[in-house]
Amino acid sequence: MASPHGSSREGRARGDRLARWSEFEERYVRDHAGEGAKAIAEALGRTVASVQWKASSMGVSLLKRWLCPRCGRYSYHPPAKWSGWCRRCSVEHSADSAAMKNRELRAEIAEERRRIQESERRRQAIYADTSRRKRELCRLRELPQSNHK
Repeated sequence: MASPHGSSREGRARGDRLARWSEFEERYVRDHAGEGAKAIAEALGRTVASVQWKASSMGVSLLKRWLCPRCGRYSYHPPAKWSGWCRRCSVEHSADSAAMKNRELRAEIAEERRRIQESERRRQAIYADTSRRKRELCRLRELPQSNHK
């Protein structure tokens, strides 16, 4: 990648000495630190080692950062492959999905319990009716026979 100053190495070396860092380059390092040393080195036409040295002398961290499209926060960890979000957003989404599934299962269990209770009530009603009918049949069989001759 070409530097903003033209060719990637033109005008940098003067004999055995390297050119000084310009204010533009220092500002570029500060503004683009989250892109990592390699990207900055390519953009400025410097070596990765020189960018690392300069950032260190400026007190700037070159740890690569990623912007989460969901929450807008920067993270030092790459986004989750399945969501493209930072770890926090991915975990929150996963927790939300798990909570939704849990609610659905709880509702399904409650409905199944209601159906079982209804079936047990109907079965009990049939047992009670059967018992009443048996008692009635016993009473009818025990009645004395009328004396018709």
